[in-house]
Amino acid sequence: MKGEKGKALTELKRLLDKKHPLEILAATQTMLRKWILIKLKSSNLPPSEISKLVGQHEFVVKQTIQKLKNTQLKDLVHLKETLTDAEYKIKSGQSIDIISEVENAIIR
Repeated sequence: MKGEKGKALTELKRLLDKKHPLEILAATQTMLRKWILIKLKSSNLPPSEISKLVGQHEFVVKQTIQKLKNTQLKDLVHLKETLTDAEYKIKSGQSIDIISEVENAIIR
């Protein structure tokens, strides 16, 4: 989220040694969904209520709110959309190179 795409790609390559790209996409999209909800609700709900919505401990929600403080909601939504698009292309057979599809989604 800090715009460090090189570090993100390095981490992706490390994860690919252990997991299938679709597993990584699924986990990342779940995390992003929670982050989007937290970002949306943090302006009008207390962390205790948000923790019930996202199914995470209140402390984790508070930490996430702090981490996302300088991140725009539109950036989170854009990343979620590009990852969803990559997953669709992979599952529908439109993408020949699965790893490149995931890398491109992160770079965009």
